[in-house]
Amino acid sequence: MVLATIPNILFFDVTYERMKSLRLAFESTNLNISVIGKNQIQHKIFNVKSTFSAYKELLNLCNKTSKQMQIGILGILIANYPNIVLFLYQVIIVYYEKKWWMIIQIILQIVNTLTLLFTPAILSELINMEYEKICDVLNRKIAACNDASLREVKQRAYEYIKLRPYKFFIVRAVPLDVSMPLSFISFCIGHLIVILQNKNSNNELVN
Repeated sequence: MVLATIPNILFFDVTYERMKSLRLAFESTNLNISVIGKNQIQHKIFNVKSTFSAYKELLNLCNKTSKQMQIGILGILIANYPNIVLFLYQVIIVYYEKKWWMIIQIILQIVNTLTLLFTPAILSELINMEYEKICDVLNRKIAACNDASLREVKQRAYEYIKLRPYKFFIVRAVPLDVSMPLSFISFCIGHLIVILQNKNSNNELVN
């Protein structure tokens, strides 16, 4: 079931690379040597508009696939939740039984499972960081721009991007970023504590 995360990983990896490319395009000021004067300004305006259009297309693509991705990621997390709790429980048991060779095997299973589960969240955080960099780049470019028409185009692009940021939520409630793995693991540990407390209570009743 964990392998079902691979399509999600690929989607967020491609999205990250595209967002990174957009940030580099907004940062780029390289122009052809033959482009001079007003043509230089028009060339810059064209570059900004083209990059801006690419950003809109990328966000539209994310919105189109968002619902299916949310359901898929939520299903994978729910399906693997018992496994994570079980792995953590096994670590505690074999630790107290001093079966050190088993601890390494279980920890490797946990690391492998968590890596596949949380890679989409990490990539989503990287995408959001690239978005923040794009906003910062545009803000600096606007402040340094001397041409009114070029500054107006950059300002429109900046305002649109600020009003339409990259955000990915699971069932429109849980943000898919680095906070999600921490929340998930905390929830698993909380459930594990309840299991251990119930086990101790049952043992006391038997004794």
